[in-house]
Amino acid sequence: EQRQFVREINDEADRLAQLVSTLLDLSRIEAGLQQLDRAPCRIDRLVAGTLRRLHEPIPRLELALAPDLPPADADEARLEVVLRNLLANALAYGNGLVRIAAEQRGTGLLLRVTDDGPGVAPDELPHLFERFYRAERGQQRRAGGIGLGLAICKAFVEAHGGTIWAESGAHGTTFAFLIPLEAPAAPVPVEALAA
Repeated sequence: EQRQFVREINDEADRLAQLVSTLLDLSRIEAGLQQLDRAPCRIDRLVAGTLRRLHEPIPRLELALAPDLPPADADEARLEVVLRNLLANALAYGNGLVRIAAEQRGTGLLLRVTDDGPGVAPDELPHLFERFYRAERGQQRRAGGIGLGLAICKAFVEAHGGTIWAESGAHGTTFAFLIPLEAPAAPVPVEALAA
């Protein structure tokens, strides 16, 4: 019993250390003090590695990764933070089924994470990526987050020159992001990525 308590304390300490590190990283990027560490990033390897390192297994997982996706010029570590946060949300608010889909969209890479939960009210959708905002999804909340995960996702995706959004219905919520396959020399309008 004591060993179990020590393991749980250690896991929480690791989670808090990761959160602090991510917040520091986020503040440096937003202040322009740190750049992305870009390299060719294969989305299939990113998804596989992220799934391997998850603390909580996904009861039912559906993968729909388009074959032969070109690598994106991206910061793989920061994209993993984005994907981990989206998966954590899907597990916290869904009923066990998580779908991950990726495809090329014009000159961009589109990745979607969908849960099978109760959905998000339309009036809450515009606020989901605000710092410290926590949507209430009925009795489905199983995680005591503090409302920073999606704000971190937004900052990291935008640092790549991309965009992130949420779509929701009565039977699930999808979080999606679109990033350019090649690092933009200047900000790229999202419409150009999706063309």
